[in-house]
Amino acid sequence: MPVQNLLDINTDKLFEEHTVSEILETQKKLQIEIERKREELRTMVGERYRDLIEAADTIGDMKQTAEGIISHIDNMSVKCQQLQQKHLLGFKVDSNNTKAERISVNKTYHSIAIQIKILMDIPEQIWSAVEKEDYILGAQLFLFARHINTGLQLHAGVDEILNSSKVLLWFPVITRQWSAISHFRDAILTGCQNMLQSHSLTSEEASSCLSTLVLLEGIGSLELLKKLLQLRTQALENVLQSDSHDSVKARVCTSLKLLVHTITLLYSCFLDDGQDSSQPEGLIWKQLKNIVGRNAPPAISLVDLKDLIATKFLPQLVQEFRPSTTEPVNPVPPEDMRENVIRWLDWVRDFIQKQVTSLLNLVSSVRGLHAIREEASSLGTAGNWDKMCQHLTIPCGLNIWDAYFQTLLTERAKSLVSHQWNIALTQLQSTLINVLQENSQEKCSQPEHDLRWFVWKEWSSDLPQGDSSQNQQQKRGLLMKTKGYSPCVERLCAELDSQLLALLQDLQYYLQNESVISDKVTDRNELQDHLQKCSMESIQKLLQFIKTQCLSEVEGKSVHDACVVMIARFLQALCDLCPNLQKCFSLSQNNNSIKTVVSSTPASSPWQDACSLLQQESVTTWQKWQYLISNRLTALAKAKLCQPQNLSTLLHSIPQWDVVSIEEEAEEGRSIRSDIKVPSQPSLPLQSLLDSMAKQMNAVAPHTLPRKIHQDLVEFLVDNMFGHYEDISNNAIISQAQALQLLLDIKYLTMLLVPRDNKALMGKSQVISDKFEDKIDPFDLDVFCPYIQNNIKRSVQRTQGLLGVLVAWPEKLAIVSGLRAATSNTVEDPSVLSLCNNAPWFSLLPVTGPPGTRILIGIPQIHTDKPQRKKSSPKPKTEQTPGDLMRSGAAAFFGAMSSDWFGSS
Repeated sequence: MPVQNLLDINTDKLFEEHTVSEILETQKKLQIEIERKREELRTMVGERYRDLIEAADTIGDMKQTAEGIISHIDNMSVKCQQLQQKHLLGFKVDSNNTKAERISVNKTYHSIAIQIKILMDIPEQIWSAVEKEDYILGAQLFLFARHINTGLQLHAGVDEILNSSKVLLWFPVITRQWSAISHFRDAILTGCQNMLQSHSLTSEEASSCLSTLVLLEGIGSLELLKKLLQLRTQALENVLQSDSHDSVKARVCTSLKLLVHTITLLYSCFLDDGQDSSQPEGLIWKQLKNIVGRNAPPAISLVDLKDLIATKFLPQLVQEFRPSTTEPVNPVPPEDMRENVIRWLDWVRDFIQKQVTSLLNLVSSVRGLHAIREEASSLGTAGNWDKMCQHLTIPCGLNIWDAYFQTLLTERAKSLVSHQWNIALTQLQSTLINVLQENSQEKCSQPEHDLRWFVWKEWSSDLPQGDSSQNQQQKRGLLMKTKGYSPCVERLCAELDSQLLALLQDLQYYLQNESVISDKVTDRNELQDHLQKCSMESIQKLLQFIKTQCLSEVEGKSVHDACVVMIARFLQALCDLCPNLQKCFSLSQNNNSIKTVVSSTPASSPWQDACSLLQQESVTTWQKWQYLISNRLTALAKAKLCQPQNLSTLLHSIPQWDVVSIEEEAEEGRSIRSDIKVPSQPSLPLQSLLDSMAKQMNAVAPHTLPRKIHQDLVEFLVDNMFGHYEDISNNAIISQAQALQLLLDIKYLTMLLVPRDNKALMGKSQVISDKFEDKIDPFDLDVFCPYIQNNIKRSVQRTQGLLGVLVAWPEKLAIVSGLRAATSNTVEDPSVLSLCNNAPWFSLLPVTGPPGTRILIGIPQIHTDKPQRKKSSPKPKTEQTPGDLMRSGAAAFFGAMSSDWFGSS
């Protein structure tokens, strides 16, 4: 705000029309102006006090001199009269000549007196011009005073009565007054240079200052151009290098305004004054023509003489004096103008890159950069900006903000995004290490490798309550249990998500373009791409940290199961429980706000790539867990499936067999009834082993395991168990009873755990079965085989719920076992439920529905030789697939949950 506007401030309007920050800025400017005025007042009072003392001394000396002169003249007159009266020869005076000489001497005295008066009055006029910052007037007055002083020093007079030495001797006020005037030259030059460094300088003021430099320093047009560029350079350095308390925003915007204003001043002062004329002319040359030259008004017109008649006593040289320049007043050649301006702009680019970068390092948030850009966008350029650039031979349409500042803001914004990501990543890594150390302890109250304390326990937060937000609902209750995300994993994800939320909230101010013109947001896509790149790099750093710091063996000691499981689940949960992580990859480039990508996002999107990377690393971590648990289960299988060494061990390993009555037709045509014993269920060691395996897997919530890990683990365990049975089959010392039991075991394992499309395991099972069948009498095998097969199906059907966590292919189990689904309107039959997409077979759970509602329940029916009671329910028109059964059971379950189980409000 100009000084004049500061002095005319209306306090009421100031508080009505401006913000608090603008009022504080105005207060700072007003305080600075007050301090400057105080300093000028002190200087002026000191100078004037010195001038007053000198003037008083001069007046006293003049009085004494005048009195002495008058006394001498009176004495001379008296002596002359006395000599004339005494008729002394040679002393008689011619009255006519004496009168002419006296008039000439008096005129000279009057001229000197008027010039001395002008010298006495000019300092006050120069002071007034300097205070009003009218330096061109002050310079003209100074030059006029210097001309008068020079004339008095070289004055020869009419004769030797008043030569220069006598004038200076008789009138010492001339020397003293010139001493008081001479310092104004430095004051005027300093004032011009300070004004030329202002960023709110008008073209007329700049032209006056530059014209003043020409008059006082006598420089040419090219030197004047260099002088202006040098002063503007100093101004830019003062703005960006000063240790002032101005904010970074104020200093950046001031420097931008100064650069734009400099281009405007160069054009208006040196090339075109903005007037519509056939021959454009800079303001400097136009103003100088009105000051120097014969057609310019004389300098005496600038002096305020109260007695106009006194001017006729001034010499002609004083009356017709006009300032002059040592060199002709000619415009700057276009080549020199282009060379100097381009060189200056190149320096500006390098200087701003260095200084503004260091200033922007003080900005700690992207929101602060947004405020700087907002403020800079309000600083427009002149309407004829393109014309200025064209005439100054600089790139047409040069946008100073985009060319010199915008890139620096973009780089700083990128560094802030990277810095905030690094902070979030460092904090997450630290928390992750602490959590892993706690879970590595043997007596951990909430082990991550055994989630039964979490999954099978009721919590108050299982069901959404009140008006909680959707995000809170997704992170609580049954959903977390079905996905296997423990509170520890949830806290880790929430910590990272909160850090990223702060990052996105900070970034959204910079990316929105509601109040920013289009050319100020050209870096939007670049910044979004950087955020995606930085997010991907951070995820890769996190994965590398997990590999080297969390999952690596320490001093030969293997990683604890809890650490492996927690890391695997944490990597899975990042995609589900960190919505702000998804936003980092899915910033929309076609909307003003930050939003997530909808379901139509292509599979090759950055977010999908990040999720694939996390899922891949999660599977790799699960494979490490698979290796650890496989070793333990292998050792367990080796201990339990060993061949009995004595009869007592054999009796404790084979369960009770079924007694089946069969009838055979004898040769005489009569039937013979006999009872045979058939293996009824898998051997006790096998059941114990499968139960132990199920408990081990159930501890980690197997329904949340990746399907590949689940299947690979089951395949490995089945193959290992087949290996033990193969070793037993190679032993020749096996009784037929043992062979029958082992045959049931191997076929039971095959039907329960091996899919038909697994040719390797199916072939191995067939080979082992053939070996056991070879140890059985063929006639007995034909008799026993149907009953054994029936018992195998019954055992599979009976244990599929208890051992469901070992069934990696539940959708094929019903088909393999030959079971069929039937509908029934009875509620005694239980339903098999599935709570998630990849869920294994859960324990059988009864489902109820509202009164009068029929629940279709599909359960496998057991086909035995015993007579079954016929059911009156009709058969379904179409046969349901296992997937249909799972979906219908789940629908019935959740329908019942919403009505009967929790009631209606």
